Amino acid sequence: AVQPGESTASDRKVVQQTKRHASGVALAWPAHGKIVDGFRPGQNRGIQIAGRAGDPVRAAADGRVMYAGTGLNDYGSLIIVQHNADFLTAYAHNRKLLVKTGDVVHQGD
Repeated sequence: AVQPGESTASDRKVVQQTKRHASGVALAWPAHGKIVDGFRPGQNRGIQIAGRAGDPVRAAADGRVMYAGTGLNDYGSLIIVQHNADFLTAYAHNRKLLVKTGDVVHQGD
């Protein structure tokens, strides 16, 4: 059995694929706060950062807003930014949407 903190061949494959897809994308931290849910291959393909209401959330890298809305259950006001052909970031539970689908954003916006 796999113990907590150990990785499986499948986990390692997901990590390798993520690195390949993110190639050339330099990510910055999008928000201040504590990581409350970390990356877990096969379960959670991102991290969750707990911030305070009203804290700014910034683009982790340059890209184009592929979605900005409230139409996906459990994500509140959600923004999805595509950074290259294979890699995107998602920002959920925003208080306000300050961008719209199609907008170009820059790291730190």
